[in-house]
Amino acid sequence: MIYAGVDVAKHKHQVAIIDDKGEIHEDNLVVVNNKSGFKKLYEIL
Repeated sequence: MIYAGVDVAKHKHQVAIIDDKGEIHEDNLVVVNNKSGFKKLYEIL
């Protein structure tokens, strides 16, 4: 299982992604609050 923590803000969001073993996949991913930013996040997840 993959867990994603998202710090939501108006213009950009910061994301951390870990798995159920505690392995960090993304530590400080910055996602812009627009269609291309969410597409980037979707592809990573």
